[in-house]
Amino acid sequence: ETGFTPDKVGDYTVQLTLTSNDSEVTDSETAVITILPGGFIELSGTIDTDRILENVNDEDASLTDYLVVGDLNVSANLTIEPGVHIQFQEGRLLNITSSGTIVAEGSETDSIIFTSANVAGETRWKGIYIASASSQNSIKHAQVNYAGNSSMNFSGTDYPAGIGIEATGNIKIENSSFENNLGYAVYADDDGGQLNTFANNHFENNENGVAVWINEVEDLDGTTSFMNNTNADVEIFGSTLAESIETTWQGLSETASYTVSGNLFIDGTVNISEGAKFELDEDVQIYVRGAFIAEGSQTNKIEFTSSDQNQGLLWKGIYINSADGRNLLNHVMLSYAGNSDMDFSGANYSAGVGLDANGKISITNSSFSNNQGYAVYVDDDGGQLETFTTNSFSDNMTAVGVPADEVDALDEATTFSDNTTAEVEIFATTYATAKSSAWPNLNGNASYTISGNVYVKGDLTIDPGAHFELDQDVIIHVT
Repeated sequence: ETGFTPDKVGDYTVQLTLTSNDSEVTDSETAVITILPGGFIELSGTIDTDRILENVNDEDASLTDYLVVGDLNVSANLTIEPGVHIQFQEGRLLNITSSGTIVAEGSETDSIIFTSANVAGETRWKGIYIASASSQNSIKHAQVNYAGNSSMNFSGTDYPAGIGIEATGNIKIENSSFENNLGYAVYADDDGGQLNTFANNHFENNENGVAVWINEVEDLDGTTSFMNNTNADVEIFGSTLAESIETTWQGLSETASYTVSGNLFIDGTVNISEGAKFELDEDVQIYVRGAFIAEGSQTNKIEFTSSDQNQGLLWKGIYINSADGRNLLNHVMLSYAGNSDMDFSGANYSAGVGLDANGKISITNSSFSNNQGYAVYVDDDGGQLETFTTNSFSDNMTAVGVPADEVDALDEATTFSDNTTAEVEIFATTYATAKSSAWPNLNGNASYTISGNVYVKGDLTIDPGAHFELDQDVIIHVT
């Protein structure tokens, strides 16, 4: 029998070696064990009456005040005072049930710490699970570190998290830091978890920073910082914005970006602020059935691109099936879309931006690059380019595809370079009897490619300098 009694606090490396009686089989295991100083209070079980966790070691901020040795279930009001240092043994959970609340509000000089009891041994606690809808729930000036030991049991998909907000949950998170958490540092369940307030936080060295569903994107701020998170700074998972909701998505701080991991269905109204950057996973699509207003600026553009363009992965694109006159891409950069065909009323094609028969959008001051299929495609059953000016198209398979009735929406200022198949393709369609307009001369040496028979029934004028290349056996039929 072997024993050891440590005489100092700190980290100890312990090696256990087992050898069979005949000495033929030997195995050993090494672990790091953290010895804590005395003076802390152990916690586990249920808190079912209001309780305040006081700073019991307020004279020495380095000391642990509380050690959670078993899951802690809170069904009353739990208040944690500034400066409190709580450590959790491996896999332990702080569970704020539907009848409980948590108010953990530190200060700028005296933050609250939630962390593992054995950081040196690389063990993690489970995290803080919020099932309570109380508007009082608040974590402010706190540190949440080394959580995410295992998945929490959410109404939707289960994931590990530092703070996990259940479908019924609601919490304010302000001026707090999250470091070295597995899974998600903060996760809002896609069945309804809510960030009541979210501002001025910091996320560093987590597997993922924040994950939210589409309704909660508007609660994120432009001042929270992100650094060296392995996968995503902010992940938006596949979800639907209801018709009755209007929301604004802010640009994240500095170089941080949104990662869109599932299809977004926009039945309401989305306003996207300048500087917002979106990286979309393979074959992910944004379906617009409401209003989509992406208003960047000349110095702070909005960007949509692939989450892994270095591996050649493409997202699907933005599909517009809404005639809302507010639909807009202004000062937007869109690249690496067109992974697979969109489902149009007419023929199906891949596109960066695809306008179906009911779709309408204005595209101004925007750039499109490295898209498969068409960078912009207008369905021949009625899609409309409301305004189209001063855009640029480079390194796409085909820059723009339009029916005959929409060619007059194009402008002379838009530039084209190194597009593989065509700059502007006019496909087999009819220029309607009621139409009276001009087809502009494209910029520079750009040309129109007419890929199918065009029937001109209205009054069509072709501007001087326009250049047309027609595919084999194609005819322009003027009636």
